[in-house]
Formats: sequence, C-alpha cells, structure tokens
Amino acid sequence: MDKSNSAPQLDPQAIRSRGTKIYACGVAVILMGALYMAGYIYDWLPAWLNGGFFVTLAVAAVLVAAGIFLTKKGGEPMRRGRRLCYYLTLETTPGPSDLDEIALEAQTSEPRATREIRELMEAGFLPSCQLDPENHTLTTPVSHEYGEEHYPTRRDLYKATDVSVNPTDIRGKGKFLTLMGLICLGFTGLGIYAAVALDWMAGDRFWQTVLLLAIGVVAGLPLLIYSAVLRLRAQHYQEYADIMKNVDRIHVGRVGELMQVDPDKAWEELNKLIEGGLLRKVYIDVAAHEAVNRGRGTEDPNMYQRTVTCRRCGAENLAAPGERVVCRRCGADIPNGPEFW
Repeated sequence: MDKSNSAPQLDPQAIRSRGTKIYACGVAVILMGALYMAGYIYDWLPAWLNGGFFVTLAVAAVLVAAGIFLTKKGGEPMRRGRRLCYYLTLETTPGPSDLDEIALEAQTSEPRATREIRELMEAGFLPSCQLDPENHTLTTPVSHEYGEEHYPTRRDLYKATDVSVNPTDIRGKGKFLTLMGLICLGFTGLGIYAAVALDWMAGDRFWQTVLLLAIGVVAGLPLLIYSAVLRLRAQHYQEYADIMKNVDRIHVGRVGELMQVDPDKAWEELNKLIEGGLLRKVYIDVAAHEAVNRGRGTEDPNMYQRTVTCRRCGAENLAAPGERVVCRRCGADIPNGPEFW
C-alpha cells in the first residue's frame, strides 16, 4: 500500500498530539467550572457574572460535564497514539518479539496490539518487520550492516518517545500553554477591573483582588515564557529534521555548523532526536562521525563540504570535516580531524 496515501491517517505523533490537545482542553473546561463555582461560593464573581445559586450551579455543572466528555473523547486517541509510537520502536529491536510481551508493554490486549501493528504495516510503517499471528511473534531481521550496538533498548526508546521531540507535539503543547497563560492573565484583568472600577482594594474584598492579580503574575507569565521556549525548541528540532531528510550521510561537524552549535552538542541532540523517534531512520556512525539516513534521501556531497586552508601554500581546498585532504596545489597533507571542526 502506498504510504503517501495512508500514513497521514496513521501518523502516531499526530494522533497522540490531537488526543492530548482534546484531553487538555477537557481538563481546562473542568477547571473553569470549578473556578466559576468557587467564585460564587467565595463571592468573587462580579455582579454581571453572578446569576444566583441555581444558575451558577447549572453553568458549573454544564462546564464540568463538557470537560469530562472532552477528556474521554481525547483519552482514547491519546492512548492509541502512545501505543502506535511504541510499536514504531520495535523496528529498532532485532530478532523476534513475543506479541504478549508487546501488548503488556503497550498496556493493551494482544488482539488489539496485533491489529494496530498490522494497520501500521499496511500504512507503510515497520517495513522490515514480519508479523506472525499464529506464532504470536513480530520479527525484525538483524542488520549486519549497522550492527546491534547501534540499537537502543526498546524500553529506553519508548520512554524517550513518550517525552515527545516531535515539533508538531511541542508546538501544540506551546499553543495550549499560551492559551492557559492568557486565561490566567484574564483573571489578572478581572482583578485590575475590580480594583479600579469596583474599588475592591478598599473594601472587604482586598485578598480576593490580590488573588486575582497574583494568578496572572505567578502562573500566567511563566506559562507564556515557557510556551515561547517550546516554540523555539520545536523550530530547533525541525531544522535538524530538515537537514537529515534530504541526505544519505552527513558529518556531525557539518550538522553543527549548519545548526550553529559545537559538534558535541550536535552529536548529543541528534542522539536525542533519534532515540525520541523523530529521526526514526537515522543512526550515528561512530567510526565515521556521520549521521546516516536509512530512508530515501539523496546525498548532496556539497552540502557538508567546507573550506580548509593549506598551511604550506595557503591554497583553499573543499572537504568534509574529518576527511583526509591533500592540497590541490602543493600536494601537502592538510590536518582536518575533529579538533579542526
């Protein structure tokens, strides 16, 4: 089956991200209902929001019921997306895996795990895996080219995938935190209105006004700052993905140059993105200091070449970092090891 037609419907990260957003909105709506009722009980609500006990109770009940509905609506795709993300890590585990064990790890039943793995395979994922329902196994051939030492453990991968490095997930989380921060700032706005227009600060509602003002300062501003950090992080990770999707191999030193970070930092972040599931078809060739893409990317040698200068004659030569370089003019060897990245 053509992956281009089916994969979008089974994108695990997108499914989990959508479910998480719906679930988080449900939690926010429940909190809004609880705060609305608490505002009535403690007499925090302005007159235009106070419709009496029964009206307030009815509105709070509707909000809580809607929030519970949203949490249930988002809970299933959120859990399904997490299971699918876990199944994708099975491709990096050589040898047979028992379906009972897979179902136990995914916290689901074996029939459901088998069905979902089959759906992923039909959508073009897990191309190297073989599903055998009769023997209750999923087999991934051992790759002698890459070696087992390149494969992280399944448990480590699942934990890393659970803490998503997918830019879409991170941006979604940032948008949700922005919304929550703006809501908190809205409470601060109510506090300012109460202090200026209703003169609560001079009356017996001093502490209620202070609480409303504090919500925005203590919760709203940190949420907005952290959401901005998440947006920058998502952009940073997306740049790594954009670099790797169009090359077969690229030197880690060149990745660092493109990302404007030192090679050690580039190495660390590449490993994080690989283990987190964003770069599923990429591994680090330790001996060559290169990131290797096992997907369908096409190598562009000029992308990771840089200019090195001959110390004898001063001629400029093009080479990849770490590559042995012989000067095109005088024939002298030019140092080009990791210490010269």
